[in-house]
Amino acid sequence: MSTNGRTPPHDENAERVLIGLALSLGRIPQAATRLVVADFYQPVHAVIWSAMHALAGLGRPCDVTALRAYLQERGMLNASTGVSDALLIELIGQPTPVDADYVVDIILERAKRRSLIEVFERGLQHAYESSDDVDTQLGHTLDKLSNVPRELTPFITADWLGQQVFPDLAWVVPGMFPEGYGLLVGAPKIGKSWLSMSLGIAASAGGYMFGKLYCGRPRPVLMLALEDSHRRLQSRIRKLQPEDPVWPAELNIITEVETSLVVPTIEGWLANQDRSSRPLVILDTIGKVIPPALMGEGQYQRDYHFSSRLHNVTKAWPGMTLIGLHHDRKASAEDFVETVSGTNGLAGAADTIVVINRPRNEPEGVLKVTGRDVEEAEYGVKLVDGQWDLLGKDLREASKTARTVHATVGLGERSAEVVEFIADHPEGVRAEDIVPLGFTPGEARVYLSRLYDSGRVSRPKRGLYTPVPSVTTVTKSPENITLITDGTGGFARAHARARDMATCAICQRPMRIIEEGQTAHPACEGE
Repeated sequence: MSTNGRTPPHDENAERVLIGLALSLGRIPQAATRLVVADFYQPVHAVIWSAMHALAGLGRPCDVTALRAYLQERGMLNASTGVSDALLIELIGQPTPVDADYVVDIILERAKRRSLIEVFERGLQHAYESSDDVDTQLGHTLDKLSNVPRELTPFITADWLGQQVFPDLAWVVPGMFPEGYGLLVGAPKIGKSWLSMSLGIAASAGGYMFGKLYCGRPRPVLMLALEDSHRRLQSRIRKLQPEDPVWPAELNIITEVETSLVVPTIEGWLANQDRSSRPLVILDTIGKVIPPALMGEGQYQRDYHFSSRLHNVTKAWPGMTLIGLHHDRKASAEDFVETVSGTNGLAGAADTIVVINRPRNEPEGVLKVTGRDVEEAEYGVKLVDGQWDLLGKDLREASKTARTVHATVGLGERSAEVVEFIADHPEGVRAEDIVPLGFTPGEARVYLSRLYDSGRVSRPKRGLYTPVPSVTTVTKSPENITLITDGTGGFARAHARARDMATCAICQRPMRIIEEGQTAHPACEGE
């Protein structure tokens, strides 16, 4: 690049500091994912950054030892590339920047200036030497300005992927929270903070979640309790452990952080953890720190960008889990993922989504789970004095009780009793079977009919009532954890939507089919 004798814009110190940070972390910082190799001015820095990108693409750490081995294997640790042991030691000793984004911005700004100079110099030379007309020359230059070439991220091949042996998926809570970025969603004051504190204690002390699910050996935990005070947190921990409180040294708590420093704070804490420690980060809440949208940026782009930054933190730390607490929307939705407050950008970047549904002033509720690495399921749970417990001895039993909780929400005591009785008799019951509960034969028929019309129970044939059918099957995860999964997936939802278009054969008006083979409204059919 010719700049009339002047040195092209660059900041060598910023490049060295960023590379030093990456070597210290053993990975490319999230802030630096905006950079490509061509953004580095010094050729030796470009060589090192390219090698680090290649290591990251292979799923290997980018520390100085791995980098040196990679370069040496490829004959790149020599004078021709400028990379030497002395340089690597010098880079690892660079001061750690307070804000990696700021350093990246400097490098990007200098790279853009160099690209701008290069485009205009080529345009100037073209204007002097080309025989093209002025409009063609101008169009060529403008095209260059709007489409500066960028290097592609290193790729892998399928045959390489097929030969890899990856470690088993790490779980914080078996069947609910695997490694990666997850969302814990629920209405305000529904018990999310109680659940997250229980999780923080169980994970850092090596205890049990929901009283039954072992969280494994103790791990470091960072809890950003941004809506709580130290006094409230102390009280909460004592209430969760009334007899003999455990105060785990591995449980680290922060109650205040600037919005712009959330990700750097998490990354700074992770930099002090052992990479095999499977750390857990709990962010309570996302709404407290999500930044405002930038000029020209829509809410979806803002939500997805922020959620992606959190997701990328976990991608750089295999085995770690980051759980963000978030409020749900006031409006209900058929798909529980749609209840996440805000746009789909927040949920779209998450690996796992767990939604808590619990009627206000009621102890029992349902925990709904879905994700990329966890099977879709629903579990019955209850909240008593801040303690969350499974409604059942294990996940399989809690999955069954979830159906009963669903069916009895909002019902009176007698109707709920009937639903629970039917749930205990999946083979089906008739009106005479519930008479011993204190009903007359006429009352029994009325209660059963009303429950069927409201979708609380199913009726496979006239007079026989069964629990609402479940489409769940039991599978095994890589760690032999028993999970409950939707066996029909998207097809079931598409089929349900198609069934909504049915027409009653008697009154010819639209109807929703509750059971297979239904051709008319229950009221039109009569009893």
